[in-house]
Amino acid sequence: MMLAKLVKARQRARKYTEALYDGICTVKGYSEIRAPTGEDIKEPVEIYTDIPCRLSHDSSPAASDATTADTISQGITIFMAPEYVVELGSVFVVTQNGVTREYKNSGPAKVYTTHQEISLELMEDYV
Repeated sequence: MMLAKLVKARQRARKYTEALYDGICTVKGYSEIRAPTGEDIKEPVEIYTDIPCRLSHDSSPAASDATTADTISQGITIFMAPEYVVELGSVFVVTQNGVTREYKNSGPAKVYTTHQEISLELMEDYV
């Protein structure tokens, strides 16, 4: 009886968490291929497409001056269903609120019963 209540509570919690997802993402991993030159190179390949998700930003700082270029440090976390297995270093293409951006260097997933959280970095092209 107690276990059944716990299972139902977790199902409700997951439903409410997923109701907050207002984005869609594509996850790309890397596959090693042989280039025409004979060397082995890593090529991005789509692993998952059209996954409901939500991005969260810890802050929105201004760029800081550096000797070579302006730099931005921002904490970006993506929330998605826990059943997707995402390898370290994966690339995410996320569309949220009508804006599509590409993120890199996915960190280790923090997997919970209701969702998972993965830290990301914005691709340099967008900085």
